[in-house]
Amino acid sequence: MSDAIRSRALHERTRLRLAMKSWQGDEYGSCNQCGEMIAPGRLEFDPAASLCIACATGNESR
Repeated sequence: MSDAIRSRALHERTRLRLAMKSWQGDEYGSCNQCGEMIAPGRLEFDPAASLCIACATGNESR
């Protein structure tokens, strides 16, 4: 189980680093797939979210 915890921690660290990088590049809050803004509530729940809810759920028709 220790390997699973370590793997999850590394994954989260990577997600947070990518979010910080996008923030520094003024791209924070934009969906990596469609380019639309990610809802503030989604970012509040998960500050490292990289996809809007439509792209994350596969419901990309707008």
